[in-house]
Amino acid sequence: MSGYGALILLPICWLALYGTRGQLSVALVVMVVMFVVPIILLGEPHYPSSEWRRALMWAGVGPVVGLTVQRLVSQRRELIGKLREVARADGLTGVANRRAWDEELPRELSRARRSGKPMSVALLDLDHFKAFNDSRGHQAGDQLLMDAAIGWGKQIKDADLIARYGGEEFAVLLPNCPVIEACGIAERLREVTPGEETCSVGIACWDGSESSEALIARADHALYEAKGKGRDRAVLAA
Repeated sequence: MSGYGALILLPICWLALYGTRGQLSVALVVMVVMFVVPIILLGEPHYPSSEWRRALMWAGVGPVVGLTVQRLVSQRRELIGKLREVARADGLTGVANRRAWDEELPRELSRARRSGKPMSVALLDLDHFKAFNDSRGHQAGDQLLMDAAIGWGKQIKDADLIARYGGEEFAVLLPNCPVIEACGIAERLREVTPGEETCSVGIACWDGSESSEALIARADHALYEAKGKGRDRAVLAA
């Protein structure tokens, strides 16, 4: 009978390692009812029949198999979720990448269209980054990108999104953000550019009908205007 008793203990051991406290408590109660109580009531000489032994075996093996499958499915879901997060994150800075930006911008634009609320975007470009990279080295350039992403990320809300748009250029998505507020955020971002470096910013507020491509094009035009006016400034798109 000890072999069958060991089978009963299998799910208990499994739950002790991987299960929740509630699951372990339920399993202990079931074990007492199915295994300990019959021994107390019937006594060792009369316990158990072959049918009861088979029932005990499945009572021990069944939960182990079921819980193992459940855990494998849960781990697979967690892995898929992590892979999706990795696929949407920039490998260097940790902020959203271009793929995530291209997915989120049309989605937020649709929300703004349904709700009638304002939405703004800002494009930021580190000034003279190529010269910085050439003179300081690529490691220093990478560090500047990481520091900029961290510093700028602290200036926006959780509902906002900052993404590495490409190279030394970043994009900021500002849902439910009117033009005056967007300009204030752009100035804060410019002011916290790390080190002694500067950045140029182009801002565009959605006009209520344009596409995401048209919105970005206006922000990009404003960014180039900021650079043409001497850099280290924020310009609002017409």
